[in-house]
Formats: sequence, C-alpha cells, structure tokens
Amino acid sequence: MVYTVKDRGVKSTGKMKGPPPYNITAGKGSAYGAFSRDFVNYSINDAKAQGILKWLEDTYSPDEFFWATLVFNKHLTSQVSTTQAFQTENCG
Repeated sequence: MVYTVKDRGVKSTGKMKGPPPYNITAGKGSAYGAFSRDFVNYSINDAKAQGILKWLEDTYSPDEFFWATLVFNKHLTSQVSTTQAFQTENCG
C-alpha cells in the first residue's frame, strides 16, 4: 500500500504499491541496528540502495524495511557480507 502524511498522521491512499526495483524481495526488520562502517557507506552511497530507499519512502514504515531489505537481498550487497553488516569493532 501507498501511504501519505496527512493531518499529523500516516494515512493509506488506498493505492497498491508497484513492484520493488532490482528484482528484490522486501524484508521486514527493526528500524534500529548497529552496522559496520562499510555497510553504512554502501547504504548511503550505492545507487541501488538509494533506489530502494526511494521506493520505500511512501510505505507505512520505510525504516523497518530498508536495512532488512539490503541485508536480505545478498545480490545487492555482494561487496559487504551479511556478517560484515553487523560486525562490531572496538566495542569495549
């Protein structure tokens, strides 16, 4: 579904969302996470990652889909492995 912000709330437009780009499967997860620098760099600088974020912007909760979708679709993050996405360094 496509959503919009109206009257201080998120409202459904009643329209169905088109198919996702790049032959991806949308993932659902938490809006919060601890990610490696490489994964964050990828997510903000890669054209496909930004295309996915653009596609998600009118969904109900894009932040809960964005990170999970990038990690779930391994063909998108081939240069950043799933374990690297959540790798912790110098944490203690």
